[in-house]
Amino acid sequence: MAFSLTPGSTTAIGSLPHREATAAVEFVFDSGVDVPFWPQLPKRDFREWMVPQYGADLPGFHLDVENKRFGVKRGDDFVDALTRFYEKVLDPASEFPVSPEYAAGYYAFVDRLARQADKPEIVKGHVTGPLTFTLGLNLEDGRPVYADEELRQASFQLLARSAGWQARQLGRLAAKGALVFIDEPIYSALGTAAYLAVKSEDVQSTLSELSTAIRAEGGMAGVHCCGNADWETVLASEIDVLNFDAWGFAPTLAVYASSIMAFLQRGGTLAWGIVPTNDEIDDATEQLIADKLDGAVAEFVSRGVDRERLMKQSILTPSCGCGSLTENQAERVFGLLAAAGAHWRSKM
Repeated sequence: MAFSLTPGSTTAIGSLPHREATAAVEFVFDSGVDVPFWPQLPKRDFREWMVPQYGADLPGFHLDVENKRFGVKRGDDFVDALTRFYEKVLDPASEFPVSPEYAAGYYAFVDRLARQADKPEIVKGHVTGPLTFTLGLNLEDGRPVYADEELRQASFQLLARSAGWQARQLGRLAAKGALVFIDEPIYSALGTAAYLAVKSEDVQSTLSELSTAIRAEGGMAGVHCCGNADWETVLASEIDVLNFDAWGFAPTLAVYASSIMAFLQRGGTLAWGIVPTNDEIDDATEQLIADKLDGAVAEFVSRGVDRERLMKQSILTPSCGCGSLTENQAERVFGLLAAAGAHWRSKM
């Protein structure tokens, strides 16, 4: 592992409710998070929604900005486009950057960092997870891209190269390197009738592929899932950080105590998503969040997780992105997150 995370430090998932990139970046640096992150701005432009944000370089991808629609078409030029895509993939000097139209917050963040006199120790990026991407992007016949093996594999390649590009570019602007989260909210739905075709092997192999790409560029790889999931499978993958919704699902993760211990023993870090990012934020308090954290830690320890290791190998985040909130609610999220970080460190 290229670097480690400070116990009890804070960062965030990615999305913010702001409509202007520079204002969003200033909010990030004013928020008090220990690991600054580039903001995804879904209210600014629908191209910043998590699926279309990384689709532009996929062969056959099409976008209807006016009607906010996107998908993949196998047109007459699809074979040529696929050939050109793989020629680029096979060229180690090629890059797969996210474009400014699809990620204004990324470029405003990079510009801000480049103008700073002092580098942050670590900065954070994020990429849409392969399963969320291929199950949320449809073909003309309505099937998800995941059902098309050719496009599924191309998508996985695209996201791995995009993740590696972020780790490299952001890592240059930090003293230690970049933490890149693979955002996979779809994990909470796997195993339901709609996704029976998705195998647990796909979870492990895709996470491992993107994690390898991130680490190859000196970064640290995390996965974010804002619901319940097959935690045993996720923890057995090659990720460095597991970000889970501790506000709503800490007890369901605690059941996998032996897998958690194995993950921690190989150097993994738990990222506790302890501050709610839905309307519950209006009633959340510092004390309520502190009590939830203390109760969850006690539950993990009671099931056999070593407390000292758990405390030293944990960071804190909101439970999910803040893109659906108001700006005032987002401010409340980050105020409570800072308090949660201080509480965690006081218990070590």
